[in-house]
Amino acid sequence: MASSKVLGSVNNDLAEKKEVKVSSVLLIAGGAVVGAWVGVKLGGPQGAVVGSLVGAFIGGFAAGYIKNVKIIWHPGGKVEIEFDTRF
Repeated sequence: MASSKVLGSVNNDLAEKKEVKVSSVLLIAGGAVVGAWVGVKLGGPQGAVVGSLVGAFIGGFAAGYIKNVKIIWHPGGKVEIEFDTRF
């Protein structure tokens, strides 16, 4: 079942849409790992803030419950996460 949720807003100085896909291996490792991965992929201090939002969200789920995660950072700053659930 596909779902989408807006996690918050983080200033996007470049005003570019950026997307990061997260592998199942990282999801099983936990929210902290996912947050760090997303932060590194987006880059800079603002990417780290986006990673923190995503990591907190992922950490709220039991391992293995979600899959196929994509994080979208919109030009206006909105941080959105798209994911599928296994059940």
